[in-house]
Amino acid sequence: MAKKQEKNQAKEQSKETEEQKEQKLRQAYMELQMMGQQLKQLQQQIQQVDAQIEELSQTEAALNEIPKAETGSEMLAPLASGIFLKTKLEENKNVVLNVGGGTAVEKTIEETKKLVEDQKKEIVKVREQLAEQFENMSAQVQTMQLQMGE
Repeated sequence: MAKKQEKNQAKEQSKETEEQKEQKLRQAYMELQMMGQQLKQLQQQIQQVDAQIEELSQTEAALNEIPKAETGSEMLAPLASGIFLKTKLEENKNVVLNVGGGTAVEKTIEETKKLVEDQKKEIVKVREQLAEQFENMSAQVQTMQLQMGE
């Protein structure tokens, strides 16, 4: 009789252990899914930051070309995405810069280049932080996948 009880207890403990394992696996799977979503979001953020960096690089290149252009030469001034206005360059030393709140100020090319350079440095730092988060989370996902496979 005592042996039957021991066997039954062992079976129940085994069931509990299996149930606990299954629950842990389900929980780990849910965590992996959430982390996968977070990785996708981080990847999208990195792509957006890359686009901003590219735009600032193009702005830097344009600012470098303006002083080389002769006053009176024809140019295309962007109005909106893919829409340009033919215009003539009246001055090649200053630009008008939107500083927010509907306010625009005139700045020299050099001052503007410095502002753009500073913005780019800050955005590059943000990108590095996002990339580090992405790498850390990817490593966590790989570790969890290996543990789940065991």
